[in-house]
Amino acid sequence: MKLRHILLILAAAVTLTVTGCGATSASRFEYSETKDGGIRIDRFKDNVKKIIVPETIEGKEVKEIGEYAFKNVDKAVKITLPDSITTIEKGAFAGCIKLKSINLPERLTTVENALFFACGSLIEMEVPEGVESIGSMAFWGCYKLKSVSIPDGLKKIGSEAFRNCSALEDITLPLGLTKIEDFTFYECDHLSTVGIREGITEIGERAFYGCNRLVKAVISDTVTTIGKEAFKDCFSLSEVSIPESVVNIADDAFSNCKALQTVYVREGSYAESWAKDKELYIVTPDQ
Repeated sequence: MKLRHILLILAAAVTLTVTGCGATSASRFEYSETKDGGIRIDRFKDNVKKIIVPETIEGKEVKEIGEYAFKNVDKAVKITLPDSITTIEKGAFAGCIKLKSINLPERLTTVENALFFACGSLIEMEVPEGVESIGSMAFWGCYKLKSVSIPDGLKKIGSEAFRNCSALEDITLPLGLTKIEDFTFYECDHLSTVGIREGITEIGERAFYGCNRLVKAVISDTVTTIGKEAFKDCFSLSEVSIPESVVNIADDAFSNCKALQTVYVREGSYAESWAKDKELYIVTPDQ
């Protein structure tokens, strides 16, 4: 009997060494070894509400999450990731429709394409300081996503990154960003305020299309181009500040903005000429 108890204790100790205290059993994962001797999670084989990815498996650090590894794990509500992870590949959590809470590890440098595609229950997201880019369609269809914290060091947000995030109310764009890509905030229809910060030079095609609660847009004096249908169907947009740096505004950039009446511009600027053509009320700094 004593021998049996000793064996059970030893087995439990081994399990803790493999998975980490409280972690989901390693047997629920398909995994492989990375080039640097770590572990890559290739697939989660189960479908449960709570998942804690272990920090180590077989004594090796878990460093990577593979493409679509947790795709359509549609019962998962909370996923906890270890800080040992440095890479999460595209679509890893796509289709986790009940996922409400997940942490992104501090060593991550990229939020890959379609990472949280159609995660319709995700409410908030904190992007770590070291992340430099958010991929295309990363949060596409996260229609309950209300807030996103983005570090100033981030340099790129891909096209359609926040498309159809209809609960998103406001967002502060990072200082390192140089372009708002096409369709980035397409039909984010609760977005009420946005500041186009210094350093951004271009607002892409349909970047804010259908943001029908957007009331005011202040565009920084580094922007030179406002693309096709960039603010189309922003029904509540009533005033826009366009700096003299802007030298190209697509003809339909503000089409169907039914409330738009006032445009703040510099006298003699391209924006003033554009506003006159659109028969908008123009305010210059001297007025």
